Amino acid sequence: MNTASESNIPLLPKGVKYRFILEDLELAFSEKQLKNIVSQWEYGRSIEDIAEINSRNPHEIFLALYDQARKENIKRPFAYRIGRSRK
Repeated sequence: MNTASESNIPLLPKGVKYRFILEDLELAFSEKQLKNIVSQWEYGRSIEDIAEINSRNPHEIFLALYDQARKENIKRPFAYRIGRSRK
């Protein structure tokens, strides 16, 4: 199944049983909290420290930072992949 479309809206075929993931996490953040998380990351705090400060699950913080890194809103390196060139 190709979910990489220009509209970024994956279309799942009917008649297939799907399992949704991450349903135990809260993936919504207020703009203020998201900016605060990015600021704390840029300051040098760890994901675990940011999670504790913001009373959030560390996995939620990881996903927030991943999202912001994809959007190039983070200067401090978030993840590094050996052997892959950046687009």
